[in-house]
Amino acid sequence: MAFTYEGVLLFGVVFFFGYAFSALTRHQNQSEVLRWAFQAWIFGVLAIYFVWSWSAGRRTLPMKTVGLRLLGPDAQSLSPGRAFARYVAAWACLALPLWVATQVKAWVAIALFAAILVCVLVDRKHRAPWDFAAATILVHDAETPVAEEAPAR
Repeated sequence: MAFTYEGVLLFGVVFFFGYAFSALTRHQNQSEVLRWAFQAWIFGVLAIYFVWSWSAGRRTLPMKTVGLRLLGPDAQSLSPGRAFARYVAAWACLALPLWVATQVKAWVAIALFAAILVCVLVDRKHRAPWDFAAATILVHDAETPVAEEAPAR
């Protein structure tokens, strides 16, 4: 649920910063260099969003809503370096199957996505490959208050 909610919120972030890049550079997809610059720009914007949100005990809005918290190997909040390592590892784990789909065969990409899912389901702490790579764990935070029932009138 948090993953889907995050995607909905990030649509607005990517749209706004993508439009800003396009307006400032007058980018209309005619230049290969500008295409790479645009991709680097979006990668950087999302890196700032996630690194800031995951480090020092902070959480994204979807994480707060669902009651999730990211912890490092010592069960403490993440440092910016560890948060960035998790961000890069997540990009690599999700972009690799997409690249494979364009270069090899679609069924290989589906197999790689399935391997990620199996990894999460088999691990007893339900860690994704990017959590292994960055030595992080996503936990349900029992301290997050659940929406209380409205008082009866």
